[in-house]
Amino acid sequence: MAKDYIILDPYDGQEKSFRSTYGDPVRYIFAIRCYRGKVPEEKYQLLKGGVVLKEYEFNPEDKIKDLEDKISALNEEMAKTRLEVNGLREALETQERDNKDLISQLNEARNERDNAKIELTKSQQQLDEAKKQNESLLAEKTNLVQTIETLKAQIKELEEQKAEDLPWQKLIILGIRKLLKK
Repeated sequence: MAKDYIILDPYDGQEKSFRSTYGDPVRYIFAIRCYRGKVPEEKYQLLKGGVVLKEYEFNPEDKIKDLEDKISALNEEMAKTRLEVNGLREALETQERDNKDLISQLNEARNERDNAKIELTKSQQQLDEAKKQNESLLAEKTNLVQTIETLKAQIKELEEQKAEDLPWQKLIILGIRKLLKK
């Protein structure tokens, strides 16, 4: 097994094993430099020309690096969100086209329904008129049948009256005709 190193983690200041934090030391350590001074715990100082310009509670370079990492992570997340928004926009456009098609089909169906209602109303009116004509024709038929019956009865009465006035030869001929008609 390869050698392991104890390091001072630059982010949280804790002593850690290099192998457990970063992986194989042979692969990831390029040079070893040792610091023999006291590691400052807090109050990082910004020096310029031996003069302290500003004191910090944290290392500003670490904070800048953390912020840059957050920015890159947020940029990646924003790119993913843009892709998702574009996909959703395309789906919305497709849905809107489908909705327009469905609305036009619905309007066509409504027009067909309205036309069918108009045709049904016209047909119903024609049927009602035909029923009225049928009823009037049936009434006329009934009247004609009654008229025929009364005329037949009158003919019989006239024939009977005539038969009394007719000679016996004619009466025989009328009787034969009656028998043949039945």
